[in-house]
Amino acid sequence: MQHPPPYRPSDSLQQHRYPGFLFRWPWLIDLLHGWNWLVHPRNRIVWRFFHCRLRQLEAGAKVLDAGFGDGQHLFPAVKAFPGLQFTGLDKLEAHLRFAKRYFGKSPPSRRPELLCAGIEALPPGGHYDLVLCCGTLQYLKDDLAGLRAIRQAMNARGRLLLYVPVNNLQVLPWYHWLQMRFGHYDEKQKKRAVYTVDALREKCREAGFQLIAERMTNGPAGILANEWYNTWLMLAGNAGRLSWLLLPLTLPLVLPVLPLQWLDDLLPKEKGNGVLMELQMT
Repeated sequence: MQHPPPYRPSDSLQQHRYPGFLFRWPWLIDLLHGWNWLVHPRNRIVWRFFHCRLRQLEAGAKVLDAGFGDGQHLFPAVKAFPGLQFTGLDKLEAHLRFAKRYFGKSPPSRRPELLCAGIEALPPGGHYDLVLCCGTLQYLKDDLAGLRAIRQAMNARGRLLLYVPVNNLQVLPWYHWLQMRFGHYDEKQKKRAVYTVDALREKCREAGFQLIAERMTNGPAGILANEWYNTWLMLAGNAGRLSWLLLPLTLPLVLPVLPLQWLDDLLPKEKGNGVLMELQMT
């Protein structure tokens, strides 16, 4: 088996790859997820809707996180709802290894089923009562096939929570240059589409879904705060061995803008950089 390359701090920003010492104390991973929940409006909004729907499910219901990544939503949901049956799907073996190590000391009954496959290859069968697909659709080679595969894996009364970045609006003049200079997550993961909300609605309709509810995220205030925060991450994460020192020392430069994200959650938005859709079969 080929050994992975040496860990670099930028790997955490671009590939969901974290240093191995985190697994000695799994609560550090929970702390990392908590921090990401705090600083990313998307994670808070998706978390609220996801957990609201999970509370409505009956014991034994089946839940799929399609493209679970580093487990931001899957891991806490498995812990919070032991009466539900969770499955995590991801095409990257590294993400499955990460999840297996995280749940390694949990009783078998408290571990999710983990599948290594692309969403387009999701087995049909009408099993899932709830599917979460957060921030994944834009990376699929065939997004329509992916949506149809999800539909075929759901039962007739199942629901899909679909979060997708849209519009790609930018505010800070240097932000695009920094992304090109240091690389970024979308580049590493080979992002294939930038949607508008109208185009996404039509894509979902074509796949056999109807829209139940919709919530825009990341309006102007949220975009500004997010770009400022990511500027800090890109500069510190690419500073080599100094990065772990720079992160806490420069944190005061970031904290003042975070309330803009929380304010953005409350403001009504006709346009933003993300949308959360709740869908059901037509």
